[in-house]
Amino acid sequence: MHDFCFTIPYGLVIVIGGVIGYLRKGSVASLGGGVGTGLVLIFAGYLSLKAFSKGKNSFLGLAIETGKTLLVLFFACFLACFCSKTDAFLGWYCSLS
Repeated sequence: MHDFCFTIPYGLVIVIGGVIGYLRKGSVASLGGGVGTGLVLIFAGYLSLKAFSKGKNSFLGLAIETGKTLLVLFFACFLACFCSKTDAFLGWYCSLS
């Protein structure tokens, strides 16, 4: 499987999730984060698809996908540290995982 086989559909799911979050709760952060991140992933997948159709590799697409993954990992670790220091249910859940 090639990376664009997952990146483009995943980007669409992220965009749809951001729109649904906005429509259900009115969250502008959900809209901006979901649509922004989703469009970046779709763009990276598009670059990869175009390079694949020419028989080449898209290093820019791969760099964008990798950068987005590292950014999500950073925020997930930050959230886990933040949650573990609170007394909320979410903190309890994060400390278990």
